Amino acid sequence: MVGVETKGKRHRSDKKRDVKPTILVELKDAIYRLSYITKTSVKDVVEQMILHSINSRKIVDDLSKYFRRQIHMNDTIFRGNIEMPRIAKREEGEREQVTTRLKQRDYEIVSALAYALDVSPTRVCAILLDAAMHDYDFINSYVKKYLTTELMPGQLNELQQILVYVNDVDEVGEKLSLADLLSRIVNEVSVPITKLKDTVNDFIIKNWRD
Repeated sequence: MVGVETKGKRHRSDKKRDVKPTILVELKDAIYRLSYITKTSVKDVVEQMILHSINSRKIVDDLSKYFRRQIHMNDTIFRGNIEMPRIAKREEGEREQVTTRLKQRDYEIVSALAYALDVSPTRVCAILLDAAMHDYDFINSYVKKYLTTELMPGQLNELQQILVYVNDVDEVGEKLSLADLLSRIVNEVSVPITKLKDTVNDFIIKNWRD
C-alpha cells in the first residue's frame, strides 16, 4: 500500500516542482483558450486543472478502475489489481508539452496515482488535464469565478440566461459552459479581451436585445 505521504527526507511544503506533460494539441489549444479568456497564465490554469482533478472524488473514482497497485488517498484505500487492464496509452494525434509547477504535496499525490496506475507522473498529469477539461462543472465555475470580478452583476446574469437558452435549444446535446459561450463571444465581437465588459455588453446588445 502506498500513501501520498513520503518517508525519510522531508521537503518544504511550499517547494514547487516542474511538470511538463505531453498532451494532444486540441487539449493544449483549449487550455490556452481558457488562459486567454480568463487572463490567467497557462501555468496557473494547468496547475488549477490538475489540483481540481486530484481533489475530485468522481475523477479519482473513474481512474481507480485502472489501479494496478493499492494506494491510500484522501482517507480512502483503493484496492489495486495487477491484472487490471492498463489505462489507455496516449491517444493518436499530434501532441505538445505544457508546463506548470506543483507544490511538493500535490506532486506526491500525482506520484501516488502514477504508482497505482503504473505510469509516469507526467502521464498522470496529462490524464488529469483531460479529465478536468471534460468536467463541465469545473470549467463553468472556473470561468464564473473570473467573470464575477470582471463583469457587472447584471451582465453576468444576462450571460447566464443566454447560456441557459443556448443549452436548451442546442441540438448537439452537449452542454456549453460559460467558457464555451465566452469563447464564442470573443470570436464574434471585435473587442480586445482586455475590455471584457464592453465585449460582453456588445454581444448582448447585438444578439439578445431588441
